[in-house]
Amino acid sequence: MFFTSQQRETIEALSELIIPTTDTPGAITAGVPEFIELIVAEWYDTEDRERFMLGLTEVDERTQALAGVVFSQSEADTQTEILSALETEGLARIMSEEDPPTPFFQQFRGLVLSGYYSSEIGLRQELLYQPIPGRFDGCVDVSEV
Repeated sequence: MFFTSQQRETIEALSELIIPTTDTPGAITAGVPEFIELIVAEWYDTEDRERFMLGLTEVDERTQALAGVVFSQSEADTQTEILSALETEGLARIMSEEDPPTPFFQQFRGLVLSGYYSSEIGLRQELLYQPIPGRFDGCVDVSEV
């Protein structure tokens, strides 16, 4: 495991806030936290990984300062307030800098969406993906067609 248990709980809480369980399964059921851990640990370069880890730490520090507990243990309205602030600040940073690195919230949301919509749950239950019926013959002689 790459993340600590506290970091994993924060990732789970953030993920479920972005794609909650409704009439379809949410981010946690779709395996999004595991997807995020895999991408950050195995795929991110050092710079992206450090920026992600700093952002994750900032989420818990902000929540601690505001509510006296870490993000995963805070009330839903506190979580929403923190997430909204991160989104607003990230967008402002993107608009004010010529070539800014992706702010944490936007980076995290992208991971959640990628993880969810590339999972079987996201594809089949949310997007209702239906594979094209029939077979695919990729290399056939034109005369056979």
